[in-house]
Amino acid sequence: MSVSEVSAEPARTTHDRGLAEVVRSVRIDRRVPFGILMVLAVAWTITMGRLIVLRHDRFGTFDFDEGIYDQFLWQLAHGRQFDTVRGVTLAGHHASIAFLLLAPLVWLGAGPNTWNVLFAAAMAGTTIPLYFLAKDKLHSSWLALLVGIVWLAQPTVQWMVQEGFHPDGMAIPFLIGTWLFGERLVAQRRAGSVERGTRWAFVACFLLTITWKEDLALALLGMGLVWLIRGQWRLGSKVVVAGAAWFLIFGVWLVPRFAGGSVYGGIYGDLGHTPGEILVTSAEHPTKLAHRLDQNNAVGYSRDLSQSWAYLPWLSPVTLLIGAPQWFTNIVSSANFTYSLHFHYQSVPMAALAISFVEALRLLLRWRRWIGEGLALTALVCALACSRWYGPSPISIQYRLGAWPLVADTDQGARQTAVDLVPTHAGVSADYLTVSHLTHRQIAYSFPNPWRNSNFGVKDSSHGDPAKVQWLVVNTSILGDDTALFQSILDSGEFEVRYHEGNEYLLQRVHPPGQGTSPIVVPQP
Repeated sequence: MSVSEVSAEPARTTHDRGLAEVVRSVRIDRRVPFGILMVLAVAWTITMGRLIVLRHDRFGTFDFDEGIYDQFLWQLAHGRQFDTVRGVTLAGHHASIAFLLLAPLVWLGAGPNTWNVLFAAAMAGTTIPLYFLAKDKLHSSWLALLVGIVWLAQPTVQWMVQEGFHPDGMAIPFLIGTWLFGERLVAQRRAGSVERGTRWAFVACFLLTITWKEDLALALLGMGLVWLIRGQWRLGSKVVVAGAAWFLIFGVWLVPRFAGGSVYGGIYGDLGHTPGEILVTSAEHPTKLAHRLDQNNAVGYSRDLSQSWAYLPWLSPVTLLIGAPQWFTNIVSSANFTYSLHFHYQSVPMAALAISFVEALRLLLRWRRWIGEGLALTALVCALACSRWYGPSPISIQYRLGAWPLVADTDQGARQTAVDLVPTHAGVSADYLTVSHLTHRQIAYSFPNPWRNSNFGVKDSSHGDPAKVQWLVVNTSILGDDTALFQSILDSGEFEVRYHEGNEYLLQRVHPPGQGTSPIVVPQP
C-alpha cells in the first residue's frame, strides 16, 4: 500500500468534543489574574487619588495632619526639621526617617496633593504583596486576585485615603511584604536552600516598614512573636529583638526627648502618658483597664474591623498578634478618633487582618477546598456590601452624603484668592482648613497659634512668636471661640485688611507688636 493510499483520520472539531473536555483544554496564562488586579489597582488609585486631590483643592483637608506632614517634608528639603504647625521637630513628632525619601520631591514642586496621591497608590499597591502572599499560601492565582479585590473593597482602607497622607499607611505594603518574604525564608530554609534575593527583599521590606513610624516596630515585634510561636526561633528572635530595640530607642526615648515630653500622652487619660506608664497602670489597676475597654466598646470595635472580612481572620488568631499592640493602644485611648474606622490608626490592624485572612483561607482550603473557596467568595461579597454601605468610594451611598466636596463651598473662590495673595515664604497664620495650602514656608501657624496655644508643642507654656506672622488668613465661619481673638487682632492696629470677601479675611502686618498699637486680648477657652 502506498503512502498516498493511506487515509488519515479526520481531525476532531470543537463540535465533536464534550463541553467539559473543551473547558479543560483552555489554558489561561497565570499572569492574567495579576494583570487584572493591577488594572483594578490603577483604576482605584486614579479614582481615590482624584477625590483626595479634590478634597484638598476645595479646602477640605486639615492642619492635623495634612499641614503638619507637608511642612515637615518642606523643611527637610531645606535642611530644617522644626514644624511650626505642630510646634515640634520631626524627631519630636515621630521617627519618620523614611521622609528623607520623599523630601527631594519637594525640589521638583511636590506638595500636599503629591503626598495624597502617593498615599492612595500605597494603599492600592498593598495588593501586590498580598497577591503574592495569597498565591504562595493558597496555590491559586484566582484566589490571590480575590484577596486583592477584598483589600481594595475595604471601607476602612478607602476612608484612610479620604483622610489624607499618613506615614503609617505608607508602611503597610512593606509590612505585608515583610511577612511575605519572611514566610518565603521559612519555606526555603525547610527546603535547605535560602535564596539571597529573598533575604535582601526581607531586609528591605523590614527597613521600609520600621522607618516610616516608630509604632510600626510594635507590629514587627508582633510578627516576630508569631514566628516564635510557630517554632521559627532564628527568624522570630531576630525580629522581636530588632522591633523591641527600635521602639525603645525611638518610641520611648528619642521622640519624647526631642519633643520635651510625650506628644500624645494626654489622650490616654488616667492610664498614663507613656507606653510604659499605660502598661504598668493596666497591670496594677486592671479595673481601670477593664472600664476603659468597656467604655470604648472593645468588642464592637473588633467586630466592626473584621465584618468586612466576613470575620474569617479570627480563624487565624495567632497572626492577629501583628496588629494587637496597635489595637490595644487604639482602644484604650480616651479620644474616640483612635478607634474610629475612618482614620489612619487602623492601618496596622487592617494589615494584620489581611494577613490573617490569607492564613484562614489556607486552613479552610486544606480542610475542605469547596468550603474555603465558598467562604472566600462570601468575604468578597461582605467586603463589597460594606463598601457600598459604609465606605466613601463612588459605589457607596456615602459618596454624595458629605464624604467628598463634590460641590464647591460658597467661599471656595475667596479662600483661593486669599491664599494666592500671600507672598511666597512670608510668615503666616491660617485657619485649620487653610494652613495646609501655605505650609511651604518656614513660618506657618495654625490659628489661633501663635497668640494662643492650641495643640502646639507639648507643654501648655509652648508658644510661637506672633512677631513672625506677617500675614493672617482666616475664614470667620469656622473660628468658633476664637472669633473674639480675631476681632482683637483686627482692633489692635498691628494688621490691616488686604482682602475681604464674605467670611474670608486676609490681613497684613503693618506694625510690630506693641509699637503704637493696642494690646491684643487673648481669651482663654
